[in-house]
Amino acid sequence: MPDDDRARALDAFIAELNRAWKIAGPPTYAVLEELSRRLESDSLPVFGVRVIALPKSTVNDLLKCRRRRAPRWQLVASFWALLRVVAIEGSVNPDRLGTLDEWRRKYEAIDGPPHEAPHQAGGAVASVAGAAAVAGRPGAVLQAGHAGTGRSRAGRAGARPSAGVRPRTGSRPGPGPVGLARSDALGRRPSGDAEESRRAWLLALTRQAAALAWWADYRDVVPEWFETYLSLEPDAAVLQVYEPRFIPGLLQTEGYARATIRSGRPGADAAEIDRRVELRMRRQGILRREGAPQLRATIDERVLRAGPGPGGAAMMRDQIGHLIEASALPNVRIQLLPAGAGGPAAALDGPVTHLRFPGRDIPDVVYLEQLTYALYPEKSKDVRHYWGVLARLAVAADRPGASVARLARTLGEF
Repeated sequence: MPDDDRARALDAFIAELNRAWKIAGPPTYAVLEELSRRLESDSLPVFGVRVIALPKSTVNDLLKCRRRRAPRWQLVASFWALLRVVAIEGSVNPDRLGTLDEWRRKYEAIDGPPHEAPHQAGGAVASVAGAAAVAGRPGAVLQAGHAGTGRSRAGRAGARPSAGVRPRTGSRPGPGPVGLARSDALGRRPSGDAEESRRAWLLALTRQAAALAWWADYRDVVPEWFETYLSLEPDAAVLQVYEPRFIPGLLQTEGYARATIRSGRPGADAAEIDRRVELRMRRQGILRREGAPQLRATIDERVLRAGPGPGGAAMMRDQIGHLIEASALPNVRIQLLPAGAGGPAAALDGPVTHLRFPGRDIPDVVYLEQLTYALYPEKSKDVRHYWGVLARLAVAADRPGASVARLARTLGEF
C-alpha cells in the first residue's frame, strides 16, 4: 500500500477508535487501566478476547497514534472488549461499538492481516466479564420455581418458604453438591436454534430439580424460591458475589452460619437450625472438588465488625481466619469493599450473585436474594446491568492481596 493511502487508512482507523471510546462514556484512561488489569488477572476470555493490561500511556497511544504506525492487534482487541464492558455498566447498547470481526476488517484495511493471533478463545464468548452482554442470549431467565409450578411471576414475587413441613433430624452430610448437568440427568440437550436450545435446557433443569437435585433430602428446609439457585450453583464455572451484610454462604464457617441462620429465623427449633447449617456446609464442597468454579466475592468491610448473633469475638476470629485460608485457594478471590465506598453499592439493597456456566448453551443467571423471596431477572439488559454493577464493585474494592492483608490486620484486633 502506498504511504499516503496507508496514512489515510490509519487516520480513519484511529478516528474510529476515538468514536467508539466516546460512545462508551468516554471512560478515563485510569478506569480502563484498572479494569484491564483485573480482567487480565482473571485469565478468562471477555467477548472472545483475552484482555491484556492497558496502561494509561498505552490507551493514550491508541487514541493519539503519535508514532504513526498501526498498534498491535492484541491491544486493539483488548481495548474493544474493555469499551464493551464499560458501555454495559453505563447502560449503553454495546452493539453500537461494532463486532470484533468488524474491527478486525478495519484493522486489516491499514496494511493487511495482523501478524499475531488475537487473544481469542476459539470464538467462544465466556467469563464473568463478558458473557452477559452477548447478543442473542436468551431474554428469559427463570423466576424462582416459575417453571413447572403453574404460578405467575407476580404470585411468586412475594413467595415465602413452605410451611407445615417438619425438619428431619439425625441426618449426616452426604457428598458435595452435583448439578443436574453434571449428573447427566437431563440427557442430551435440545438441538436446533441456539437460543431456544439454551432456554429449553434451563427450563427442563428447573422442572426436574425437585425430583433429581442434589439437595432433595433437604426439601424440608429449602424454600421454593431457593430451589432454582441450589440446582444451578454446582454447574457454574464462575460465581461472582457481592454481599453487603454477611459473609457469603460459600465462605462461612459452621459457627458463623449457625449464628446467621439463628438470627434470621428466631422461631426455628434446634433441629431445623442444624438442617440449614448442614445444607450450607454441603454447598461449600464445590469449592474444593475437581473442576471447582471460580468464586469472586466482594464483601463490604463493615461485615467484619458486625458479627451476627451471640457468637462474639471468638466466632469472628474463626470466620476471618477461614476467609484468609479460603483466599489461598487458586479458584477463590476475596475483595473487601472499604466502608463508605458508596458508588454502585449504594444502589443495591441486598446480595447479588452472577452465575456464568461453561459452554455456550446455558445463559447467564443473576440471583437477587431478599429475606423471604428471591428474584431471577428475565431480561438480558437487567442481567447485563447487574453484571456491570458487580464489575464496578470489584474495581472499587481493595485488590485481593490488599484485602487479605486487611483481613489479617482485622484478625489481630479481635
